[in-house]
Amino acid sequence: MEKKRIEWLDAAKGIGIILVVLGHAIITPIRNTGSVSLFLFNIIYYFHMPFMIYLSGAAYEQFESTKKQSLNTFVTKKFKRLMCPYIVWSILNNGGMLLLSYAPFVQKLGLKPMSVVEECLKIFKGYGTYSVHLWYLYALFCIQVLSGVLSRNSRLLSTGGAVLVYIIRNIYRTAFNSGSLYVLKDICSLWIWFEMGRLHMQAVRRMKTGHRTTMLVLGLTYVTVDLLFIPTVEHNVLFGAHALIKVLMIWSIIIGLTGISERCGTWWNKVLAFIGCRSFDIYILHQPVLCVGLSTIAYRITGEKISVIVGVVASLIVPTCLHYGKCVFQSKRTKPV
Repeated sequence: MEKKRIEWLDAAKGIGIILVVLGHAIITPIRNTGSVSLFLFNIIYYFHMPFMIYLSGAAYEQFESTKKQSLNTFVTKKFKRLMCPYIVWSILNNGGMLLLSYAPFVQKLGLKPMSVVEECLKIFKGYGTYSVHLWYLYALFCIQVLSGVLSRNSRLLSTGGAVLVYIIRNIYRTAFNSGSLYVLKDICSLWIWFEMGRLHMQAVRRMKTGHRTTMLVLGLTYVTVDLLFIPTVEHNVLFGAHALIKVLMIWSIIIGLTGISERCGTWWNKVLAFIGCRSFDIYILHQPVLCVGLSTIAYRITGEKISVIVGVVASLIVPTCLHYGKCVFQSKRTKPV
């Protein structure tokens, strides 16, 4: 049975996937040449992944009920939904580039031949060379299984576990930031946002629109001040205080953005909901060719601003067209003779 769509949640996903695509379209050469582009990139990366995982938690709480299905059924369903696309698209992306890497004309562009074993290990760790953006599916699968299993008996276990892991991650931040933990560091950083998203339906949606707009302005103001003026501190007490304030400010931004998405009936809300309905397809298909690939080509031809627009528009339109093509094809196959 198909789940009923929730318009505000789809609209919020639309905001989230646009932020993801925009962040990826601001490629390294653009960030290196423009302070405004770099600043916009840093703002997006300040909160966009907590926002996405927060929405996943809200959707999970709305549609999932692990107590009504066996643990094996629950894990299997999540594996098919998240890990199967991760594995398939990682193999396709990295396998295609692996074959191209041995072509002489490609090697002239600076792409060195890739090792099959090395790429398989990277995919297992969650960071394939040409499928690095898919780490989110890997992390989301682990987080949903952790949260679902622990909350079968008590929600306190899953929420408390997320808070404890987040505290440990910040105490041992040097080890977590070394890069050797791969997708594990993302799980430890984002699990708490998933649990906060699960609480959204009961607590946050009762807030008044004016209050949520104020929270959005407050959060964005703090992010701006933090990026421009607040230095990175190593003292444990100061770092802990800054980390706590950062969580509260990111949460304020998320509450404000979900407040915007809940203004149902407006034309921009319907556009965002339309994009949000296809956010999964957009996320999988936009990298590496549509977003970074086309942005890089356009940057060499037209310059900074046009290249970002090309990457964003292509990343949103092409997956949407492919989605509709697939639906038309399936409808024709199932049409009775």
